Amino acid sequence: MTAQRVLVTGASGFIGSAVVRELLERGHRTRVLYHERKPSFGEGVEAVQGDVTDAATLAAAVDGCSAIVHAVQFASSPVEQPRKGLTFERVDLGGVRNLLLHAKPVGITRFIYLSGLGLSETSTLPSHRAKALAERAIRESGLRFTFIKPSLVAGEGSRSVRTLAKLIREAPVIPLIGDGSSKVQPVYVGDVARLIVDALESPAAADRAIEIGGPEVMTMKGLMLRVAALMGVRKLALAGPLPLIILAAALAQWLPNPPISPDAVRFLTTDANADNAALSELFPAFRLTPLDEALRRSLA
Repeated sequence: MTAQRVLVTGASGFIGSAVVRELLERGHRTRVLYHERKPSFGEGVEAVQGDVTDAATLAAAVDGCSAIVHAVQFASSPVEQPRKGLTFERVDLGGVRNLLLHAKPVGITRFIYLSGLGLSETSTLPSHRAKALAERAIRESGLRFTFIKPSLVAGEGSRSVRTLAKLIREAPVIPLIGDGSSKVQPVYVGDVARLIVDALESPAAADRAIEIGGPEVMTMKGLMLRVAALMGVRKLALAGPLPLIILAAALAQWLPNPPISPDAVRFLTTDANADNAALSELFPAFRLTPLDEALRRSLA
């Protein structure tokens, strides 16, 4: 495929930075949007300052590109901080709408959106509702699109896995949110980045939603026990009563930098297992990284 100039938003983040590396390896000219601190990716990467929540700052970033990979995630996600403007409605939905204002007039032909699983416009979860509305805005824009919908993402720099590891290491028991029965399918960040660029390069992936989960489906309790085993930690996993956890989270959300919120608790106890059927159909040679390898890279 002919090399494209691709704008990557969220390029300094966990998944976005992996996408930039994959684009460079495949010879695509890459432009990254940064908000405050200019990222350093070396030669071949152009950096443009802007903010997805401010449409006026995006014109220069979009101009001259033929595709957008939108991978922005606010730093405290899934814990919203409305007083700081860190909400899914403002960042996820608003960011998509602001990019779309500029995309079609300058000739953007593909919009790759890092979305999520189990979305609904009527969901009680702000994350699921905002991302579902963002998907609708992209579909209605007339641009060719692909929605990439991963389960929990693991690998180098995974905040989620490192948070679990910190709890396992420091707590007297392995603490579970509720009974730990919610389903998850951890996938390696490099696999997600590879799929994003595969979708960008494949005409067959246009106007499709592609879910991606790793090779093993497990409960959150099973994941925490697997992480503990890889760390060499042997502790009892203890369920926490969900109503009390939500109550504590409701109090914690008033802290200056809340570690948890009621919506985040509900997010973390919602099933996140993926259906890899579209992935297998479109890319039959795609091979997923084994779970233990992905987790070891998260913990390194």
